[in-house]
Amino acid sequence: MTNIHINPAWGMKDVYQFLMGHINPQLLLENVDSLDDHYEDETAAEKKKRYEGYAGDFERFQEDLQKFLATFSRMTKNARKTLFSVAERSSVQREQTKIDHLLA
Repeated sequence: MTNIHINPAWGMKDVYQFLMGHINPQLLLENVDSLDDHYEDETAAEKKKRYEGYAGDFERFQEDLQKFLATFSRMTKNARKTLFSVAERSSVQREQTKIDHLLA
């Protein structure tokens, strides 16, 4: 999960779809209800193995989610820092204009 584009309008469903889509598209929300239909003829052992694979997929999802949240947090901190920097420069410029006007 490198070089991700985070859309600030995403909800948790969107985040799940984005992350799980890169891990196992079978586990996307629109596929989960009919997932077992594709494996009607599997044995109990095959089903167990498949479900163990899903468990691994969800472990990877959790790892990727933590990376995603860390990236989002970094982006938020950077945006906040930039915003405060711009606001401070603007305030200093306004104050300097007032001083210049008073001294003129």
